[in-house]
Amino acid sequence: MTDLELYDAIRLECHDKAFHCFGYSYIFEKRANLFRKVVYLIKALGILVPALIGATVLGYGIHNSTLIWIVYIAIPVMIIQFIFSLITILYKWDDELSYAYEAKVSYDNLYSKYKKLGKTPPLKYLDLKREYDLIELEKTLRNQQDSQHGIKDWELRRGMRYSLREHKEKCHGCEIMPLSIISTDCYVCGNFSLKYQTYKS
Repeated sequence: MTDLELYDAIRLECHDKAFHCFGYSYIFEKRANLFRKVVYLIKALGILVPALIGATVLGYGIHNSTLIWIVYIAIPVMIIQFIFSLITILYKWDDELSYAYEAKVSYDNLYSKYKKLGKTPPLKYLDLKREYDLIELEKTLRNQQDSQHGIKDWELRRGMRYSLREHKEKCHGCEIMPLSIISTDCYVCGNFSLKYQTYKS
């Protein structure tokens, strides 16, 4: 291949890599939203229930009948909160939340870099190749970290559909340009509904 052909090939690669980074950013955005809700809810319950009991004692006294009913309600809630707190620790949901935030920002940056390099590349092929290789190294390191956080196939399909919709491109599987993020039966940009999230697919 000539330098001009290689030059054009890298620009096409930049578009392709930007497309996929956009999808990965969405994957980790959705993960961050989920983990944030779960982790914050568990923390809120851990503070709210004891605070409610304490406020009742301070306001009405320890022998008030209202306190008994609050304790009856609080005990099962506290048991559930304790169980989920253990699960949070065992599965490191706090770490997963932090990583999801970090990965989303990283993929947003990679998307911007690939997109910019593809649209306004240096004039010389060697300069373009040098910049492309630096971005590729950054992406490789990010992918290596991702491998420790178990991205599911259904997440990849959802990320694909989101990127197809945003870039107004047709799916290679169903030959349809998505207009929504609703799951379909397509094996490339669909099959990420709740039943597919329950099982490994």
